[in-house]
Amino acid sequence: MVHPRLDRRGGAENLIESLCRGLVARGHEVGVAAGRFDAAAWPAGTWQDVRVATLERPGEGLLGRRLRARVRARRLGALARGADAVVAHNFPAALWVAGCGARRRVWYCHEPSERLHGRLVFPNLVRAGEAGPDAHPWSEGAFARQLEHMDARRPRATRLDRALDREAVRSLDAVLANSRFTAAAVERVYGVAAHACPPGVAPPATPAPSAVGAPYVAWVTNPRVAKNALGFLEALRLAIRDAPDLSVRALGLDAALRASAEAPGLGKCIEALPPLDDARYAALFAGARLVAYPSVDEPFGLVPLDAMAQGRPLLASSCGGPAESVVDGETGVLVDPLDPSAMAAALVALWRDPARCDALGRAGRARFEREFTLERFVDRFEAALAAYCA
Repeated sequence: MVHPRLDRRGGAENLIESLCRGLVARGHEVGVAAGRFDAAAWPAGTWQDVRVATLERPGEGLLGRRLRARVRARRLGALARGADAVVAHNFPAALWVAGCGARRRVWYCHEPSERLHGRLVFPNLVRAGEAGPDAHPWSEGAFARQLEHMDARRPRATRLDRALDREAVRSLDAVLANSRFTAAAVERVYGVAAHACPPGVAPPATPAPSAVGAPYVAWVTNPRVAKNALGFLEALRLAIRDAPDLSVRALGLDAALRASAEAPGLGKCIEALPPLDDARYAALFAGARLVAYPSVDEPFGLVPLDAMAQGRPLLASSCGGPAESVVDGETGVLVDPLDPSAMAAALVALWRDPARCDALGRAGRARFEREFTLERFVDRFEAALAAYCA
């Protein structure tokens, strides 16, 4: 496995760690090469059964892009000698894998680089930006600004960067994508077929018991425009008019979003949480009446899997990865993330019907066990390698 950096934890990094652990449990010998690695970013013992190596060396940033990619590809080739497959995750790992000389070279794509490919990666976000700031006044112009930012960044991502990226991806033996949505983005950007291989996570053997106390909605977000925090805040302003007892525990709010959450019209319905460790993160879902995740163009999103693993229903986006993991009306409710009124109506309906939430949550747990456990993910991953890299 090859990833740009494992000196911090995020969704992609946690997914790689889980996949490595699942493959080791199947008897595979697994190694990880990262541009950067910091053991302190991970719980003790996380990588004990996996060989971990770093690819970056001091001063390499002074090398030209093409030469730097070749140097790291050669270093990776030495580390991966004898490997049955080398799998890249995220840019620029595919550049290193493409030139490493391994027998099977694969990219497990979480999303093509927005920095390099701009508008081709996030179609719904682009449409929202093109509609102008008046189309979504509650966004405070965020979508239009994000589109301007995309267009401004792309010229700075040099022509060579894009050429190297496309050349590398087109030379690989296979591209696997975390969703059909991401597979479509790969085909738009690179003109190659990508095969959907949705991830999974390792949950407790059974859902944790719900916490005793007042009900609440769990909301996981961050300041990125695509997470649509302002859209959900607007939905909450509308929802509390009909459900004044609505309570939300929010994870991922920065100072600006906290200020927005405290603005007039929202009352005291939002509790902003500090960063949580793994146990408290799981408990947040287990105790919730429902989980909200209304992102725009989310490539896949592990939050719906974490919620379903705890037997909780989703209020999720009808576009991107969540529309593939959540079944509308069966394991949750899918809404247009750019329509706060529709989001508010769905939120109030779920909030007022705890019995329906419990039924949706049970169906979500059953779907999780059928489709999205770590075991099912490893099954799909092994089958994909066998089918597309023979």
